[in-house]
Amino acid sequence: MLKSMLITAILGLSLRSTKAACALTVISAVAVAAVSYVSTYRDLGSIRTMADLWSIMGSGSVAYLFGAFLL
Repeated sequence: MLKSMLITAILGLSLRSTKAACALTVISAVAVAAVSYVSTYRDLGSIRTMADLWSIMGSGSVAYLFGAFLL
Protein backbone atom coordinates (compact mmCIF):
# COMPACT_ATOMS: atom_id res chain seq x y z
CA MET A 1 0.00 0.00 0.00
CA LEU A 2 2.81 2.41 0.84
CA LYS A 3 4.45 1.63 -2.48
CA SER A 4 1.32 2.57 -4.43
CA MET A 5 0.96 5.77 -2.40
CA LEU A 6 4.52 6.81 -3.19
CA ILE A 7 4.13 6.07 -6.89
CA THR A 8 0.89 8.02 -7.07
CA ALA A 9 2.37 10.95 -5.16
CA ILE A 10 5.34 11.08 -7.53
CA LEU A 11 3.01 10.97 -10.53
CA GLY A 12 0.90 13.73 -9.01
CA LEU A 13 3.96 15.91 -8.45
CA SER A 14 5.12 15.39 -12.01
CA LEU A 15 1.84 16.61 -13.50
CA ARG A 16 1.85 20.21 -14.63
CA SER A 17 -1.84 20.81 -14.13
CA THR A 18 -2.90 21.44 -10.54
CA LYS A 19 -6.44 20.25 -11.22
CA ALA A 20 -5.19 16.99 -12.68
CA ALA A 21 -2.90 16.46 -9.69
CA CYS A 22 -5.78 17.09 -7.27
CA ALA A 23 -8.06 14.72 -9.17
CA LEU A 24 -5.37 12.03 -9.21
CA THR A 25 -4.83 12.43 -5.48
CA VAL A 26 -8.54 12.14 -4.68
CA ILE A 27 -9.07 9.13 -6.95
CA SER A 28 -6.00 7.39 -5.57
CA ALA A 29 -6.99 8.07 -1.97
CA VAL A 30 -10.43 6.54 -2.51
CA ALA A 31 -8.94 3.55 -4.30
CA VAL A 32 -6.35 2.94 -1.58
CA ALA A 33 -9.02 3.23 1.11
CA ALA A 34 -11.30 0.77 -0.66
CA VAL A 35 -8.54 -1.76 -1.32
CA SER A 36 -7.21 -1.54 2.23
CA TYR A 37 -10.70 -2.01 3.66
CA VAL A 38 -11.48 -5.03 1.49
CA SER A 39 -8.10 -6.62 2.15
CA THR A 40 -8.42 -6.03 5.90
CA TYR A 41 -12.02 -6.94 6.60
CA ARG A 42 -13.28 -8.72 3.45
CA ASP A 43 -16.80 -8.31 4.72
CA LEU A 44 -18.70 -5.65 2.81
CA GLY A 45 -21.85 -6.60 4.71
CA SER A 46 -20.57 -4.65 7.69
CA ILE A 47 -21.13 -1.36 5.83
CA ARG A 48 -24.64 -0.45 6.90
CA THR A 49 -24.88 3.26 6.11
CA MET A 50 -23.18 5.88 3.97
CA ALA A 51 -21.60 7.25 7.14
CA ASP A 52 -19.73 3.97 7.60
CA LEU A 53 -18.48 4.12 4.04
CA TRP A 54 -17.37 7.76 4.34
CA SER A 55 -15.55 7.07 7.62
CA ILE A 56 -13.62 4.23 6.00
CA MET A 57 -12.72 6.32 2.97
CA GLY A 58 -11.87 9.31 5.17
CA SER A 59 -9.41 7.38 7.29
CA GLY A 60 -7.76 5.93 4.20
CA SER A 61 -7.57 9.36 2.59
CA VAL A 62 -5.97 10.95 5.65
CA ALA A 63 -3.34 8.21 5.76
CA TYR A 64 -2.67 8.61 2.05
CA LEU A 65 -2.34 12.39 2.18
CA PHE A 66 -0.03 12.17 5.19
CA GLY A 67 2.18 9.76 3.26
CA ALA A 68 2.17 12.08 0.24
CA PHE A 69 3.22 15.06 2.36
CA LEU A 70 6.14 13.09 3.79
CA LEU A 71 7.75 13.21 0.35
